[in-house]
Amino acid sequence: MVAVQMSAIPRFHAARKGEGAPVLTHEGRTVSWGELEARANRRARLFASSGVKAGDFVTIALPNSNEFYETTFAVWKLGATPNPLPSKLPRTEFSAIIDLVRPSLVVGGEEQTVIGFRRLPGDADSSSFSSEPGEEPLAPSWKAMTSGGSTGRPKVIVDRRPAAWDTEAFVLQQQTDEVVL
Repeated sequence: MVAVQMSAIPRFHAARKGEGAPVLTHEGRTVSWGELEARANRRARLFASSGVKAGDFVTIALPNSNEFYETTFAVWKLGATPNPLPSKLPRTEFSAIIDLVRPSLVVGGEEQTVIGFRRLPGDADSSSFSSEPGEEPLAPSWKAMTSGGSTGRPKVIVDRRPAAWDTEAFVLQQQTDEVVL
């Protein structure tokens, strides 16, 4: 087993496949492994300047996009745990979940539903921050998912596995270098 922190996945693949190898394409915009690494590093520094630290939760309420992935890797780079939520979640459900999670930062979401919590818009400008890798503590949990469950009350399901990835694992019946979609 060769374990790599989730935060280092873009750097790992950039070294193996080349900085310019594409990783994401959404709405006609392609991001390479090297760009994903640089953008995630900038976002991590932006989030750190907003108070995010190792062991925190960060709620990510962004639609499917390149920014969603950049944000998720940025959260792991700080040793924090991502808590992804649907970007179109009704206000009452959204508020109930963040009241349970108590994130140090909410990225995305509607400003009026994030009262009492730090919030940054999904397109917050991080261009003034360094794109170089920094210290990357291991996040104690790689994700914090939510469920309404059978009661309809929101629940947070924290996966207690640390944010590390086995580079030799056979995931989803797929080899490491294969493309899914």
